Amino acid sequence: MKSELIPWWQINFGIKATASVAREVSKGHVSMGETTKKFEDTVCNFLGVKYCVATSSGTTALQMALLASNVGYNDVVAIQDRSWIAAAHATHLLGAKIQLIDVERDLPVLNIEHAGVIINRRPKVMILIHMNGRSNQLKSIVNKCREKGIIVIEDAAQAFGSKFEDKFLGTFGEIGCFSLSVTKTLSSGQGGFCVTNSRGLYQRLVSLRLHGTVDLLSPKWQEFGMNFRYFDIQAAIALNQFGKLKTTIDRQYSVRKKYEEKLGGLSDLRILTLDKNKGEVGPYFDMYTKRASTVITKLKQYGIQSRQFYPSIATAKYLKVLNRNEIKNAHFWHKCGLILPSGPSLTDSQIEYISNVLLNS
Repeated sequence: MKSELIPWWQINFGIKATASVAREVSKGHVSMGETTKKFEDTVCNFLGVKYCVATSSGTTALQMALLASNVGYNDVVAIQDRSWIAAAHATHLLGAKIQLIDVERDLPVLNIEHAGVIINRRPKVMILIHMNGRSNQLKSIVNKCREKGIIVIEDAAQAFGSKFEDKFLGTFGEIGCFSLSVTKTLSSGQGGFCVTNSRGLYQRLVSLRLHGTVDLLSPKWQEFGMNFRYFDIQAAIALNQFGKLKTTIDRQYSVRKKYEEKLGGLSDLRILTLDKNKGEVGPYFDMYTKRASTVITKLKQYGIQSRQFYPSIATAKYLKVLNRNEIKNAHFWHKCGLILPSGPSLTDSQIEYISNVLLNS
């Protein structure tokens, strides 16, 4: 047995991040200001987009995207299942209805056939969710949505830096939403941002972030908004993490490779594909096994945290879901999906220990 807990996610922001926070505090720049703007410009340059609006979380980014898309009471929003529930909650808060889209059976990505059925029903918005940096026939789906007049929002919370056909995920739709929470490839502890190439949507997002106005010194109440602001202390951390983004991504690949070398021969645990050659970047090491709950219990006995995949959104009975009975594979992945300890600060010796526990169980 191991006495010291191995958490399911490990990251060390480092001394330079601490120093960057101290500089912001010493300057008196605690709220949103020049450092936030510098972070937004850095995101634009990296992703190749025109506009970025930083905000308080990935969930808030989704809320702002839906508001900017004029989603309201009884509108229909299509949401990919097998995801964190943030997109569904953001939709629910606006009084909108939800059409769920199932995932594939062999890999937890968008089910193309079911997506086609949902597109033909013409929801107002479709939210495509790129779990752990993966997507599926993204250009085709976005084009079909545009043919039907459906607004596409991408939830790329788990996909910063990941690509589909040499283009970054989160930049295909009208608005891309990202998270900066502690368990992401790029993090500031908490936070998020929206990206878009539409000046009109950008202006709406900026206004929504600050109670429907853009000037605190001379406000005008022109439209609805909330306090969705990011702040400079967080932005300083994010910029510091940007400076070592390549190192972080390289370490994530290295962690995956070391797990693959140790566990690739197990017959009852299948490693889920993440294709580095295609530019896919995912923060987590995920697997398929019919005995996910048993493995989690076993690892816990040895001081190792792990996670089962999220429950299907269809199980949230309080949501106004129109097609619960159509969801099959998202339930399957909740039972069979497993995430082992991950993160750029996970050590090789920890991977060795975790792998040996699995090999001997």
